[in-house]
Amino acid sequence: MRSRIEPGNRRQIGIAATVFSGLAGKVMQTSPPAVFTTLARTRRVFWGWLLFSGALMPFGHLSRRESEMVILRVAHLAGSDYEKAHH
Repeated sequence: MRSRIEPGNRRQIGIAATVFSGLAGKVMQTSPPAVFTTLARTRRVFWGWLLFSGALMPFGHLSRRESEMVILRVAHLAGSDYEKAHH
């Protein structure tokens, strides 16, 4: 399935987002997550989203296990194979 918005390359997303995405991919033992490289095409959205998502996980009130269960439940209900594969 083709993306509606293609992930950005280094020139489009900037060095900081490229490094962050690359590190995230190494931690997860995958390529850089498309959610990061796509959001980073609009840099202000990317950094705002990171602050928001960081407040939910890993710095939120739910344990890591509970956070993953919520993500998997929403991914299942939404039929998101991408999220299921990454969590």
